[in-house]
Amino acid sequence: MDYANRGGAITKSAAVIDVGAAFRGKVVGKRTMHTLQEWEGVVDSIGTDKFHAQLRDITSARNVKEFAQIPINLVERGDRAQLKEGAIFRFIVGVAVTDKGNRINDAVIYFRKLRGENVGAEVAELIRSFPED
Repeated sequence: MDYANRGGAITKSAAVIDVGAAFRGKVVGKRTMHTLQEWEGVVDSIGTDKFHAQLRDITSARNVKEFAQIPINLVERGDRAQLKEGAIFRFIVGVAVTDKGNRINDAVIYFRKLRGENVGAEVAELIRSFPED
């Protein structure tokens, strides 16, 4: 997949998501997450510190296809083995409120557990569900 770097954001269409600029490290301790946006995505390629993905916005009625460059450090260490080309994941961004009342931007990424021979079909079906630009 061809991506262009424009001012730190990766573009593939009119949709641009500069994930790294918006989110700090994980909140440690108790917190409540207020979801602002949620996507389902497919990993296109993986670099040394970032991965590229196609995303489908599931919080918008428009359900627009978007492309993103996402820092690998947003993926929990225990989940990084699942970060592979073709992997399907959920990407949730929002505001975390700590037990002390502090509010910070936060992001959560978790991978869909795919089983055996249906993996290719599940990935293909998700990509087909993305609307064309």
